[in-house]
This record gives sequence, C-alpha cells and structure tokens, in this order.
Amino acid sequence: MLQLKIGRNPDNDIMLPYPQVSGKHAKITQVSENSFLLEDLGSVNGSFVNGLQVNRMVMSATDKLKIAHFSLDFIKYFPTANKVQKEILPKKDNDYSAEFTFLKDIYEQYEAQRKTLKNRDQFKKTTVRAGLALIPWVGNAIAIMVCDKLGNEEKMQALDTEFKISYVCPKCKNFLGYFPFVAIAAKKSCMYCKAVWVK
Repeated sequence: MLQLKIGRNPDNDIMLPYPQVSGKHAKITQVSENSFLLEDLGSVNGSFVNGLQVNRMVMSATDKLKIAHFSLDFIKYFPTANKVQKEILPKKDNDYSAEFTFLKDIYEQYEAQRKTLKNRDQFKKTTVRAGLALIPWVGNAIAIMVCDKLGNEEKMQALDTEFKISYVCPKCKNFLGYFPFVAIAAKKSCMYCKAVWVK
C-alpha cells in the first residue's frame, strides 16, 4: 500500500517549499486503484478536497486536491492509479453483450461487500468467496476491505468509488446507478449511447 507524505520539509515524499505549507502537512494512502485516504497532519492552512477543508477523507482519482492554497495533481505520484476514462469505445456492430455480462459479477460482489461491512462476522467468508471471482473489481474491493487504515464508513465510501467506476456501460462508461443487474439487463441497451447489452 503506497503512502506519500506531503509538506514543506525536505524529508517529505512530495515537498512543497512554500511558507503556507506546514513542515508535515498531510499524507495520502492509496487504498485501491481508484481510492485514496487523505489525512491532514494538523496543518496550519489546511487540506482541501473539491474546495472543502477536510481532516480525513476518502478521495477518488478525479477529486481536486489543494494543500494550503496550492493545487496538487496527486494522481501522478501513484503509478497504479487508474484514471477514469469516459471516451466511447467504437465497435462496428454496437454489440457489447459479452462485456455487459461482467457487470453481473461486479454488482453481486459489491452487494456482498456492503453486507460484510454491516455484519463483520461474515468478513472472512465473503472475502474468500470474492477472491475466487476473476474480475478486476474484486481485487480493489478486497484491498479496501482488508485495509486497516479505514473505518467502516470510509470503507463504504471507497467501495462506492470503485463501484461507480466499474458498474458502467461498457461502451460509453456512464454509471448505471445502484440498480440490480437484472433491472439493468431488462433495458437491453444503453439509453445514452444505444449500445446493445442483451440480444
């Protein structure tokens, strides 16, 4: 789990040599591919996510970070981060039914991990079962669930971040909401890009 310290002192991983930045200002821990935990270290001028001052917050790769008054593109320091791509993937026949089937596993695993957070006694069973599925989202979900730096509410925020990035139309990448997979499949095609999900 990659962690970077930010501050004015030269021993920080990201050094910002400005008087408004505290010596040890903040730290960011990568929790999963797209989720990061920001912790302000008691700085004088604060840490801001999307314009709001925070002491501790789960962020996504697309959030805007300011350290004191300085914008920081923190994502460039995390080589495994996956920036969300919204471009439309072209296909001659507009048939995305094969890619669409993977969303069923993503939805089921998301629901399983949510239940796990509500009932911590089932954690080991759910984690083992999730580990057997061969979809990328599961690795991120497990990383979040076993992260000892996050509380339950923060784990839920990080899971939601991963879910919103993964539970998307395979063509246009628009988030499909929190609707069950069967409800989405019943629509048979994307309302935005008209990609065919179910033949």
